[in-house]
Amino acid sequence: NVHTHLGGVLQKQKNLPAAAAAFREALKLDPNNARTRQRLGDVLTATGQGHFARKDWAGYEAVCRELVGLN
Repeated sequence: NVHTHLGGVLQKQKNLPAAAAAFREALKLDPNNARTRQRLGDVLTATGQGHFARKDWAGYEAVCRELVGLN
């Protein structure tokens, strides 16, 4: 979606707080988007917020497991 794309652009521009905000908006629209969860986790880790990233990485893993039928 548009927010995921915007988050990616902002991430490449090193505007990590804005990228995180865009990825969060994207997840409001599509909470099962594994790639967006992964990217948000990456941004949070890069900004020293790894403790928040754990939730997004866990969500990323859960979505991936569901997609391959491991749940």
